[in-house]
Amino acid sequence: MKRLLIIILILGLWLTACSGANIPDDDTQPQQNDDIKEPIIVKSGDVLLGDPDPGQAEWLRENAVVQNTQMIVMESYPIQVTLEIQGELPTPCHRLMVQFNEPDSDNNIEVEIYSLVHPSEICIQVIEPFSERISFPTEILGFDSYSVFVNGTFVGSITYPGG
Repeated sequence: MKRLLIIILILGLWLTACSGANIPDDDTQPQQNDDIKEPIIVKSGDVLLGDPDPGQAEWLRENAVVQNTQMIVMESYPIQVTLEIQGELPTPCHRLMVQFNEPDSDNNIEVEIYSLVHPSEICIQVIEPFSERISFPTEILGFDSYSVFVNGTFVGSITYPGG
């Protein structure tokens, strides 16, 4: 019995070693981008507030799970507003994106939180938590009161420039 078990084990290892796995050369493997942890802040029309990523056009837009949002209004004149968001990205390779849309006719401001991922990037399949504080771009505000929604959920109201 012991001999049969050893023969089966050796045969299994031999078959595995001879399977001829298709391993690409290092030149053909996608590069892993480790410097994409910071969220990208965008305004209406997907105009980046920071430096645009050169290959971003070929990235795929996917969901980011937002678990908690809080809007913090600082006591200053004019006011300063910060959004605190916590949630999860599908993988560590997903890049957190935050888009502030211009106010609509009802003075509602929709903030979209989503992720971008490069389709050819190889990534471990594990959920990546995030927690970010993002300054609200006051240049999209006029002198009025606004309701702020994050991915369709009401998070608070602000009056700009304060008062």
